[in-house]
Amino acid sequence: MSSEASGQPQRDDADRGIAVVGFSATRLATGSKFSEGSIPPELSTHDFFYENPRFGLKVGFEALWIREALEAERDGNPRSIEAFTGVILLSGQLASSLAVALGTRATEALISELLRDCHELMCEYLLRRVTKIFTVSFTPRIYEAESCRLYTHLNSGRLDVSPSVLSESGAQQVFSF
Repeated sequence: MSSEASGQPQRDDADRGIAVVGFSATRLATGSKFSEGSIPPELSTHDFFYENPRFGLKVGFEALWIREALEAERDGNPRSIEAFTGVILLSGQLASSLAVALGTRATEALISELLRDCHELMCEYLLRRVTKIFTVSFTPRIYEAESCRLYTHLNSGRLDVSPSVLSESGAQQVFSF
């Protein structure tokens, strides 16, 4: 039985102290966590969540996965796969949600620290979801775009888009490993 199937975190030397289990990534040292929502979209206003127990935070946010074709290998056999390689966030939404949740504790430095934590968790989640099955090389990236430029995609009922949406939406890269 695989460690994920047993509910145990998957670990390796390059995991940056982050456990990826099911639909979440948790930083082992702090308990901070990125997760996909488990509630159907018609019953929730958010598809993704960031939690940080040190600050008593749990904030929801919207995002779109970027799905790309990649060349990979599995069991020594080359193959083409489609995988999530990045995320497009709504500009400022996560930072604003963190500021509201922090209240008077909010500082620019703290919000930047929490954004980086969430971005790292998201990137590790993307990377490990693909590399646990395939031998493949890619760099997870996080972008932001104005919600008005993503409106059609956000309301399509799908949470994944092709890389062409990056240029269509004017998305700007804000983080990568």
